[in-house]
Amino acid sequence: MSYHSNHVGHYDESRRVSRKNRRNEHDTSDFRDTDTSLHSVCTSVNAPSIIELENLREVPNDSEYPLSSYRSEVSTKGRNSRMNRSISSRRGDNSIVKSPAYKPHPSKKWRNRPKTTVYVSVVFLKVGEIETIKEYFEADIYIQAKWREPALDNNKEEITDFEQYWNPELSIQNIFSDPTEQLWHDVRYSGKGEAFVYEMRRVKGKFNETMELNDFPFDVQCISLVLSTDLTEDSVEFVEDTQELSSIYVDCFSDSQEWELHNFVELESFSISSQFTHARKNFPGILATCCVSRRAGFFSWNILVVVNLLSIFAFSTFAVKPELTPNRLQLSFILMLSAISFRFVANQNIPKVSYLTLLDRYLLTTLIFVAAVTFWHAVVSRFQYDTVLQHDVDFWAFVILAVGYFCFQVVFVLWMIIKKRRKVRQIQTREKKYKYKARGILGNMWGSLRKEFAGASAFMGFTEKPSIHNRPR
Repeated sequence: MSYHSNHVGHYDESRRVSRKNRRNEHDTSDFRDTDTSLHSVCTSVNAPSIIELENLREVPNDSEYPLSSYRSEVSTKGRNSRMNRSISSRRGDNSIVKSPAYKPHPSKKWRNRPKTTVYVSVVFLKVGEIETIKEYFEADIYIQAKWREPALDNNKEEITDFEQYWNPELSIQNIFSDPTEQLWHDVRYSGKGEAFVYEMRRVKGKFNETMELNDFPFDVQCISLVLSTDLTEDSVEFVEDTQELSSIYVDCFSDSQEWELHNFVELESFSISSQFTHARKNFPGILATCCVSRRAGFFSWNILVVVNLLSIFAFSTFAVKPELTPNRLQLSFILMLSAISFRFVANQNIPKVSYLTLLDRYLLTTLIFVAAVTFWHAVVSRFQYDTVLQHDVDFWAFVILAVGYFCFQVVFVLWMIIKKRRKVRQIQTREKKYKYKARGILGNMWGSLRKEFAGASAFMGFTEKPSIHNRPR
């Protein structure tokens, strides 16, 4: 029995080793084939520019997009997107071969490299649903980063391995869920032979955004993309690319019934301080921001108007004689409970935040007036000893409460109009600055390009039927 068990154990061990060797050989051969195909396409000189990429379909064919033979479908989890990638390169027979993702070099290898400036431009190809309650937005975003690479100056050979060269290790900090990411590289040369490495990626997914809801539902929100790196400020800095225009497709906005998307993009560099290390190093980052304004029609007609009517009906209880206190209190309590019940129903469409929004302040104030009317009906019953005095006091109480409620409504409306106009002026100022910058980069082509982009968007099916809410740009 002992000899038999040892023989069987040795046989099983040899089978496991044989299967492992065959599997390693197969994986190595696939990696060699995929790696050669991947880097040969990455170095193509026909890589699309940022303007050409805007006019591409989401899944272009080979005739429209010369780099369609290389698509790196990257599935990331959490914020450490560069650690969990699996790149798939498409062959001519449409078979998918999995290969290791492009991993940046260790930063220690380039410790003596001078500080590198990375020029970033961002294009919001499509902005989808903006979720106020869960605080995220959906978007399809194109990101282009370029930097100088002196090691490739005046180089005439084809680049087959980008891992040999420096990389800024870009990462998206406010990613919300698993995105679909396409990544490719290219090398371009200036007239003096200076080499620039381009890293281009297209990311489609959900992104976190903290909503500032103090003025809800008449609020303006800034939705942004946060880019950062694991390298410190001593080795890299992020700046806006002044040669490529960061832009946004306003006509591709799919949530236009609730929001109005404004036609400008702002890029701002910032610094992140490391709070969990003893060295307290700072890491560079860049913030790409666009703005949306909420269309408050739904909340105005379905919440504000209904609550206002319930509050006005409370004053109709003064039509009952002051001597009939139980009847007055019964009507007042019915209106009070109706307003409270409607408040609970309306809370389902209102974000749950720890502070009072503008809508919360309005609803609470109207409930206070209803409660004041109810309380007065209980107080006026104490004047039953003098009927004339009771009627006079009740009349003046009605006048004071009605005038106070009317003044509150007027002040609320005027305050909202003033704040709305102030925000509109701020948005218009930012749009004018963006148009001035766009004309500085594109010149007279800016107006014609926007028309072409709108036509391309309609051709790709991004836009819906025309809406009266979309104001001309």
